[in-house]
Amino acid sequence: MTQVDHSADASILEPTPSVQASAGWFGTLAQSQQGGDTTAPTELPPDRFLVIPDGRVAKEVAARVREVTRHADFYLTIPMLDIRCDLATASQIHGWPGVRGVFQAPPGSDDTQGLVAGLDLLAQLDYVQRQSGTQTLVGGRRKGDQHGYPVVVNHEGELAIRHDPNLDWPVPPAALAVINLSLGTRTLDYEHAGDPVNFAIAGAAKNQLVVVAAGNSGAVEGRSSMSAWAKSPWVLSVGATEDESGARLADYSSRGIESDPDSGPDLVACGISRLDGESAGTSFAAPRVTQFAVICASALLQLRTALQVVSGREVEGVRLIGIGMIDLFGEEMFFNAMGPRVPIEAQPLYGPDLTALTELVKACRAEGIELDLGVDHRHVRALLESAVRPMPEYGAHEVGLGFVSQPLIKERLLSFNGAELLHMCKVGTVSEGLLARAAALRVFAPSQVDFMMRLATGSAPWWLFDFSNYRHGCRLDQGESVESLLESERKYGRKVPWPPA
Repeated sequence: MTQVDHSADASILEPTPSVQASAGWFGTLAQSQQGGDTTAPTELPPDRFLVIPDGRVAKEVAARVREVTRHADFYLTIPMLDIRCDLATASQIHGWPGVRGVFQAPPGSDDTQGLVAGLDLLAQLDYVQRQSGTQTLVGGRRKGDQHGYPVVVNHEGELAIRHDPNLDWPVPPAALAVINLSLGTRTLDYEHAGDPVNFAIAGAAKNQLVVVAAGNSGAVEGRSSMSAWAKSPWVLSVGATEDESGARLADYSSRGIESDPDSGPDLVACGISRLDGESAGTSFAAPRVTQFAVICASALLQLRTALQVVSGREVEGVRLIGIGMIDLFGEEMFFNAMGPRVPIEAQPLYGPDLTALTELVKACRAEGIELDLGVDHRHVRALLESAVRPMPEYGAHEVGLGFVSQPLIKERLLSFNGAELLHMCKVGTVSEGLLARAAALRVFAPSQVDFMMRLATGSAPWWLFDFSNYRHGCRLDQGESVESLLESERKYGRKVPWPPA
């Protein structure tokens, strides 16, 4: 996944092309709606600027900026300062050591402060979860925990989860691995280097997969109709099909320019709402892909733990994979049942074919190779994109790589072989004999994949952020009482320290 590069010579008046090409105006913020306003404002706010510091000296830059500006907000995780000052002061800050760029904020930026705050919070919560300390919110277990580690058992002919007291694997807390943004922009083809949302998405995308709805503006002759947030190369942008089988691209699905194959969505998924068959849009396709990403992330972590088991190394259990969603929730934050259907602290080891992996590890050790699988958002995206089925009747600017669905994800996992695992483990050069032997091994057990996929999505915690009122939290159960306040709000208080004053 491409990361944003704000080069050191970025100028206030002439922003770097890599930033300028990915930005847009967001004066009108709404959930993805069919149609779009093709007009764009021409005047910029005269006194609002975004400062992009070098992350290594961000705190020092922030302290110095606060001394010379009327107002400055610094986010917890995203290296960005939102300041109020005159152009002369902004030019002065631009020349400071440790400042990569200063950009004039676009019109309408005030409308998107909630989105930036949400992205920053979700990135911060993922960081907190990864620390494995007492601040963690969801999931994880330490050695010696009383109930043991969860396992899958056959109970009266049905698969069920029990805890094995003899299995004492530690496991990190849940990873907030995927962020869903089913929000878009109505203005088409307006570019601006100082967009705070794209900066914030780029910051979150350093460690998390950010899935963004492409927009519902359909085809616009001679120009892109993509939401400006969906244009950035560091997001996974999602268009929509009219049907579950992916045979027809939806008329409303936004697309890029025919002469630029990379200007459209990265892929497409069914845009029909799972709750209301009458509703459709890319804002429903994006959450589907978000759940597919959870399955892919969980499958890779299952392989990682399985390799540790069959190699006889110290074992770390399979952590839960969570979803972050930024949207308008209102009372739904208290009354819906978006918490995990399977309330467990870790995923059972279930899905990998331990016999095949034992054979692979043995063959690798014969050549002096030890297998260790590292998993991050780039691996998750690569596996998800490899499950896509091409749609040759459409252009790449319309459907990207093609169509993806849960059956296609399952099909891809069943075909995943040992040679691909060797490549993902970055083992380097291997003999032709080992490569051929590995390619013949399927590393997931066909009889277990369905339940493994259900476990991945069923145990996923959902972090919610309402960008209109800055309420946030994580649903851990299916309680329908306002008395059951969101866990992160109990932990951190009713609101995060936003909006900026």
